[in-house]
Amino acid sequence: MQVHTLSAIQQEIQSYKRICATERKLEADFMEPEKMTPSQQEQLRHCKERRRRIENWLYLLNDDELFVVHRRLIDEVIWSQLEQEYADRDGTFPKARRTLMRYQNRALKKIACFLNESG
Repeated sequence: MQVHTLSAIQQEIQSYKRICATERKLEADFMEPEKMTPSQQEQLRHCKERRRRIENWLYLLNDDELFVVHRRLIDEVIWSQLEQEYADRDGTFPKARRTLMRYQNRALKKIACFLNESG
């Protein structure tokens, strides 16, 4: 049974945009899949699989966790900007950075728990 670390999950989520870009590039370069080499077909299959896996993980999260993970890990927004965006989104005072960090950490733990339970 593979144990999934928070760090590995975070790195995989952070690679989401690169995975999507690679997938789109392969699809654009080879509009006809039969013209792709087996290696390129395998690379495309692997990108699609990784993208779907990350998207499935995000379904596990509540709204606060999803917002923080998406903006911080995928969109690479800095904490101070994220604090303000969160306040603008909720129409409230900005959350403390440590609260947003707690949302992110809770999200990663939730994903790790799911992965470690499902094998």
